[in-house]
Amino acid sequence: MTKSAIITSRPLRNWKELQRESARILRECGFSVNEPFTVETARGTVEVDVHAEEDLQGRKNVILCECKYWKTGVPKNVIHGFRTVMADIGANIGYIIAPAGFQSGAGPAAEYTNIELVTWERFQEIFAPIWIRHQWVKEAEEILKLVIFFSSADDGDDFARQVRGEDKDVVVALCDEYLGFAAYVLGQAEARRWVKSDHVPSLPLAELPDEHEFLPTEVVHANCLRGFLAAERAHALQGAKRLLKILQRNNHSQTRLLQERIMRSSTPV
Repeated sequence: MTKSAIITSRPLRNWKELQRESARILRECGFSVNEPFTVETARGTVEVDVHAEEDLQGRKNVILCECKYWKTGVPKNVIHGFRTVMADIGANIGYIIAPAGFQSGAGPAAEYTNIELVTWERFQEIFAPIWIRHQWVKEAEEILKLVIFFSSADDGDDFARQVRGEDKDVVVALCDEYLGFAAYVLGQAEARRWVKSDHVPSLPLAELPDEHEFLPTEVVHANCLRGFLAAERAHALQGAKRLLKILQRNNHSQTRLLQERIMRSSTPV
């Protein structure tokens, strides 16, 4: 059974990677992020793994994260210490992220506080809707700029009018090959205008009842948001580069525009 996708399924090997990936997600959600973050308090110098801040209509929203990549569950004394740091810094909410979970006394210690005890997957689930509104939209825009060249059944004929010889059939066949994929990507963008913009899709598509024979295997089997977008971008770039070669050797009027979009989309957002 599918469920709402997490942001990344990349395995973490140590606490440093957990810290770095947590900070990356918050940064991609629009926060100003420092990792690690050192601050002077009444009790002396304190360092936290991740400090994230955003401005909401003139009011600061501060998030702190402690990343505990431990083999065993996190005990309650860690929660007590983090609660003191939260109070000294004046943070709005804090997350203790522990892939291995927490000991039995940790939950009660966090009750009635602004601290949430989360696994790595749960942390991603919490921020996935915000990530969708920020990072997904930016990345999807670059993919749209590529697939628009294949978005209509007439595009193959339009391109073919300015190409010579056998290239006419080649360009028509290429546009036909990418037509279904382009329609799917454009449909995603259109759906965002009518459905909640922060709706988190269910992945992988392979486990859904819909037919996706026009999508590449990498897209159909992607099990996280970042992997899904990367697979879509890779497929779009592959088709665009194939089309560009044809346009270049025929001095096509769309050559420069397509080349610029390929260069931009080849650079990570």
